[in-house]
Amino acid sequence: RNDPRVVAAESEDLVRQLKAQGKQLELLVFEDEGNDVLKYENRVTCYNSIADFFAKYLNP
Repeated sequence: RNDPRVVAAESEDLVRQLKAQGKQLELLVFEDEGNDVLKYENRVTCYNSIADFFAKYLNP
């Protein structure tokens, strides 16, 4: 949420629009990060979420 480049409300609006179109997505927000994911525990969560998303939606 502490991102000077991306306004959180714009991301949330994009998520609403995509979900309204039936798109499969997940928004992951770290309250204690900015544009980069720098904290180790947040990186672990981020990369695990990416792997889970791929397994769920791209696994044949």
